[in-house]
Formats: sequence, C-alpha cells, structure tokens
Amino acid sequence: MAQGQASRAISAYFKAQKKNPENHEVGWKIAQIQQKRGMIDDAILRYEALLEQDPDMHNVRLALAELQVQKGLWIGANRNVTILKKVLPLEVKVIKLQAMIARHNRDPILALTLWRVAAQLDPSDPTVQHSIGTVYLERGDYELAAAALRRANRADPEYTEANFELGLALIELNLIDEAERAYRHYIDTHQRDEKAYYRLGNTLYSKGYVSRAITQYERAISIKPDYAEALFNLGMAFVQTKQMSRARMAFQQVLKWTNREEYRESARRMLSELGGG
Repeated sequence: MAQGQASRAISAYFKAQKKNPENHEVGWKIAQIQQKRGMIDDAILRYEALLEQDPDMHNVRLALAELQVQKGLWIGANRNVTILKKVLPLEVKVIKLQAMIARHNRDPILALTLWRVAAQLDPSDPTVQHSIGTVYLERGDYELAAAALRRANRADPEYTEANFELGLALIELNLIDEAERAYRHYIDTHQRDEKAYYRLGNTLYSKGYVSRAITQYERAISIKPDYAEALFNLGMAFVQTKQMSRARMAFQQVLKWTNREEYRESARRMLSELGGG
C-alpha cells in the first residue's frame, strides 16, 4: 500500500472508530497498517488498547507479543506469551516466541527444544531451521549447525538469511568452497552488510585468492570505514600481494579509526616492519 493510500485508509478507519468505538475490527486494521508502515510504537499502543477492551482477542495478543519481542520488550512479551500458550498451545508462532524468550533468558536447551517442536509442526518454515542452526553454531556444534542451516535453504531457496551463519559453520568445517557460495548467496540480498563482505574476503583469502579478497575487504570498508578487522586484513592482503604503500595506508587507517588496542598494537607492529611506523 502506497504511503498516501495508507494515510487515507488510517484516516477513514479513525473516522469509523470514532463513530463506533466498540468496533474492534477497525482498531485491528489501524494497528495492522501502522505496523506495516513501521509505526511500531503506535501499533503496540493500539494493540494494547484493543486488549483492554477485549482480553480474549488472541490474534491481537499474538501480534502484540511479536512486536514486543521485535522491540526487546521482554517483560510484556513474556506476559502475553504466557497467556497465549495456554489457549494456543500448538500455534507455531506462539512456540517460536517462547523459544525466542528462552534464548533471551540464556536457556539455549529450552530454546532448542521449542524450536524442534515448531519444526515438527511446520517443517516448511525456514526461520525455525535457521534458529536451530544458530543455537548449534553458538554451542560449537558445527556439523549440526550446518545441517539445520542447509535445511533452512531447502525449505525456501529464496530465504537467504541463513546463509551468513551457514558460511560461519562451513568455515569451521573447512568446507571453504561451500562457504563461499553461502556468503555470495547471502550478499545477493544483503548488499549493505559489511560483515558479509568481510567474511567472504576471509574465505577467499584462506583459499589463496588474495586479490579477490582485497575487493571484498574494500567493499566492507566502503560501508563501514572504521571496520578495524577489515582494515587490518586488507593491510595484510596488500602485504601478501607486495603492495607495500597501500598496506601502510591500510594500517594507518586502523590507527585512525579504531580504539581497539589489539588492532592498534598489531597495526603499529606491521607499520614498524614496513618502515612506516
């Protein structure tokens, strides 16, 4: 819906609600439009007002809980999910919210158990396999992580979100070619994610494609000029390709842009070795 159309729709719904304040359907539609337009705080207030009028509107409570998780309003989200799991115990969205709350509460075992239940109820949902893979990745179970993240890709080939974590897992498994493909697939739809270019650069560097790695590091830095890791690795790549003046410039940029002492110390050391310190 175009912005002008959305504004007119909200205006019309507000007029309708003013005539009939008890019309919950109108309030629901207003909140939905606000949510789609990114007016998250307004949508949350609208959902809360609807629930004050009718606490049994479970679709409203679910939409509210999802926004609360999105905004990091964990106390409110937990309160609403506690109610929802009693009335909608097998609703996949509710189970996923429980898992997100468990992960926030640093209970990865419970989160993993809940996501597995969600996967059984809806095997076609790539976000569930993505979440399972992410938990395994954080635990260092790289084979299980890669398996889950590949399932996410198979569930929906157009869902590219899982490829970033898949690349991380594949690097740990030394499956470098597949890792490169995963990062490139991710970048296709995330062209402003500096970390993806940095990771792809590292992957190419590890394969010996140093010149190609330089291109990826430079893309990462063009998005985030103070990206210390990319700047330092760019300098090292220039050293490998005998571009010493460019290497010195990269290490000098590390000193300019970052306060992280481990990178500053390494950059000073490299500048000293190159005669530019």
